Amino acid sequence: HQTYELWFKQLLHEMDSVRELFQHLKLGATEIGLALHRLRRMMTILKVLVEQIAILETMTPHEFLDFRDVLGSASGFQSFQFRLLEIKLGVRHEQRPNGDRWVAGLAEEHQRLINAARQEPSLFDYVERWLKNMPFREFRGYDFRASYAKATSQFVESERAAVESSPHIDENDRRAALESIARTKNTFRSVH
Repeated sequence: HQTYELWFKQLLHEMDSVRELFQHLKLGATEIGLALHRLRRMMTILKVLVEQIAILETMTPHEFLDFRDVLGSASGFQSFQFRLLEIKLGVRHEQRPNGDRWVAGLAEEHQRLINAARQEPSLFDYVERWLKNMPFREFRGYDFRASYAKATSQFVESERAAVESSPHIDENDRRAALESIARTKNTFRSVH
C-alpha cells in the first residue's frame, strides 16, 4: 500500500508537468519530446504497479485475507491520490458507477484538492484541444482520425474481451466494468 502511494505521488508529479506543457496550444518538438518522455515514465510506473499484483496472485485466499487484515480499510481504489490521478487524467464523476459517494469519506483537505482538480482542465482536455488544432492530421498518406479510430477500437475490444473472459470478476462487477468500457468507447468516439 505504501509503495503504491509513493508511485501515485510520482505519477501525479509527472501528470502535472505534462498538463503544464499542454497548457500552451502550440507545442514545439522539444515540448512534445519532453511530454512523451514523461508519459513513458508514467507508463513504466503503471507497469510496475500492475506487475506487483502478480505477487498477490501467488497467495491463497486465506493468505491474502490474513495479509489484507494488516492493511485495514486501505486499498489502491480507496487512495485519495489514485482518485486525484484519475481526475487529472480525465475521468469525470458521471463516468463512475457509484458517482461521487467516495468523496465524502475523504479528509477535508483532500476534498478541497479533488474539487480544485475538477475545476482544472484534465490531460484528456488538453490533448483533445491540441489535437483539434493540430495541423497535418492528414499528411503524406497518414490519416490521424482513421489511425486513432482503429487504435481506440482495438483497445476497447481488448478490454471488453478481457472483462468478459475473466473468471475472477463476479457478474455485478462485470456488468459495471462493461458499462464503463462502453462509456470509454463513447469518449474516444467524441474525439474523431
